[in-house]
This record gives sequence, structure tokens and C-alpha cells, in this order.
Amino acid sequence: MSHNQRAGNYYTGGSSSRGHSLHNPPTYWAPALAPAPVPITPDNRRDNKKPAMPMRLHPNGKRRIAIHEVAFVHGHPQPIPLQDYQSAGGDWSLTGDSLVTPEDVFRAQKESRKHK
Repeated sequence: MSHNQRAGNYYTGGSSSRGHSLHNPPTYWAPALAPAPVPITPDNRRDNKKPAMPMRLHPNGKRRIAIHEVAFVHGHPQPIPLQDYQSAGGDWSLTGDSLVTPEDVFRAQKESRKHK
């Protein structure tokens, strides 16, 4: 009985009489086949993301407009104070020429209502 069998370790490695091992397979072994491709449908998309929400636009059809144009484009009787845009967005460097989105205008309107 060999040393490995006495220790309970049944040694099966090494090379066979033909010189093949797991690390050096014979050339007649076929490579592993790749699985068949799965057609991509809306239910199994690879990124699993939902379609993007449509982009909101100002009434004039633009995504961003200058702050000084907001009252005219949205038809507000009075312009929203610049401080409300600054405090709603947390950006104190905004000026009247800064471009804002419809979401920015909505947040500034909410901030403006807090002061009334």
C-alpha cells in the first residue's frame, strides 16, 4: 500500500500510460460548445432597463431656456425671483442668463410659494 492510500488521499493525478493528463488533453477531445444565442425580446433585454421617460420641454418646445425668458415663455404674470432658482437648485452661481429645464422652473415655483 502506498503512502497516499494510507493517509486516506486517493491520488488519481499524474499522467496515464499514453502521456495524457487533465492539463494536457489529447487532441481528439472536442472543445466545449457555446450555448445557442437567445433572441433578445423586450422581456429579456441584456441591460434590463425600462424605456426612458419622455423628455419634458418648455411650452416653446425647447429643453432649456434662460431664466429671464421663463415668465414670457410660461405666461407667468410676474417673473420668479432669481433667489428661488438658486435656493431650489442649490446653485448660487445662477444668473438671469443661466439655462434652466422645466423641472428647474417647477422647483423654483414651489420655492416661491413657500415665501408667500
